[in-house]
Amino acid sequence: MTTVGGVKTLAKDWNAFNAYVPINGRSDSGYLIVSHEMIKADAILGDGGGMTVMSVAKNKDGWRVVDHPKGKFRAVDFSKVGGTLANCGGAVLANGNVMTAEEWG
Repeated sequence: MTTVGGVKTLAKDWNAFNAYVPINGRSDSGYLIVSHEMIKADAILGDGGGMTVMSVAKNKDGWRVVDHPKGKFRAVDFSKVGGTLANCGGAVLANGNVMTAEEWG
């Protein structure tokens, strides 16, 4: 994945919530969103969990992660809300917005 600062790194682990959000209502391309319950500190990704977003598309061979101007795997920046610790649950709203929730606290 690529962090907000442009650093490429492996995504966090302990994945809990996964969602697919179609792009423009399509069933063959969209965003795959994965939340992470990781509570260990990481020098690049920081403390706690988070979310990773990737653009995906389906072709005759199946699903694949596709290029995006901000990188194939992108970390959601939670710094404006004080960060996050252990993202567990989540939901996709009718308008396509994705919500996530802390498990602990």
